[in-house]
Amino acid sequence: MIDNSNESAAADKYLVFELGNELFATPLIEVRSVIEFHTAKPVPHTPSYYKGVINIRGEIVGVIDIRERLGIKGAEKPAAQLVFETDLGSLAATVDKVQAVAALPEADLDRKAASTEKNQERAYFMGIGKYDGKLLTVISLRKLAPQENFASAEP
Repeated sequence: MIDNSNESAAADKYLVFELGNELFATPLIEVRSVIEFHTAKPVPHTPSYYKGVINIRGEIVGVIDIRERLGIKGAEKPAAQLVFETDLGSLAATVDKVQAVAALPEADLDRKAASTEKNQERAYFMGIGKYDGKLLTVISLRKLAPQENFASAEP
């Protein structure tokens, strides 16, 4: 658990996960929980990456496949879902494998790559980091989640 009294330490903590053959990370503070993969109940007339809804302890949570949203080939059977909050409610992002919680100091993050792209479609991209001798893509789950309300999607 993160000690909120030390915000600078919390700011350097990231959840490292795999999508296909690539490593990604997201700020740990954005992740409410990590759960075992649950198959979603489809919801009609939603984008292809919106897989439907699941029930987590009585709460109905939307599920997005971030592999599909980012155009990444993934595993046949994903292993986990990352639950996070958006302005429109809770969502769960499907990932292939959760690696670790890691400290990625600001000095190890290259944010220049993120700042060169002004496209709103890539607002989720935070930069490139280094973990365990490998490069990883740092993203914001909150910004990756679309801002539309899927429940009111039109056919």
